[in-house]
Amino acid sequence: PYVSGETSVGMQWNGNAFQGQVEMPELKFVMPEEGAVLWMDNFTIPSGSKNKTLAHKFINFMYQSENQAEIVTSLGYASATNAGRDKLPEELKNNRTIFPSSEDMKKGEFINDVGAETLA
Repeated sequence: PYVSGETSVGMQWNGNAFQGQVEMPELKFVMPEEGAVLWMDNFTIPSGSKNKTLAHKFINFMYQSENQAEIVTSLGYASATNAGRDKLPEELKNNRTIFPSSEDMKKGEFINDVGAETLA
């Protein structure tokens, strides 16, 4: 909605904002001064998986530094490894949309599962 001009402000994950900036460089990603919601994505292997060996190989493949760098370059989400970040050009290593500053991270907060009883 931002690139198409349907709206001028709203919540956006950083990778989506980066992708929008590729198409519309004037698009700005701003972290709230008070702090932002932090998150992380993970690979998981279900306990009932029929091919755990292949699942581990896939995860190891995804964590190879050149693949981590490709994820950052193509999707705009931060590398899960320093080795992947090291392979990036300086303009991506220092892109605050992709890699929030240490101050941004200190102010941010992960949302924790408060449990069903709390939500009732």
